[in-house]
Amino acid sequence: MGYLEFLVQSLIKEVFMASRTGKTRMARKVRQARKGKARKRKEQNKGTTPKFPIHI
Repeated sequence: MGYLEFLVQSLIKEVFMASRTGKTRMARKVRQARKGKARKRKEQNKGTTPKFPIHI
């Protein structure tokens, strides 16, 4: 096994951990993306126009 192959194998086996800052940024992105999902889903299904008294 050559030196280059050894380096490639060692890099493949190495586990990279996410930094605390990276984890925080990703969590904030996910939280921002999820905001309002339930409300938007409800509006998509039920609509936003109120029921008028003539239709009740």
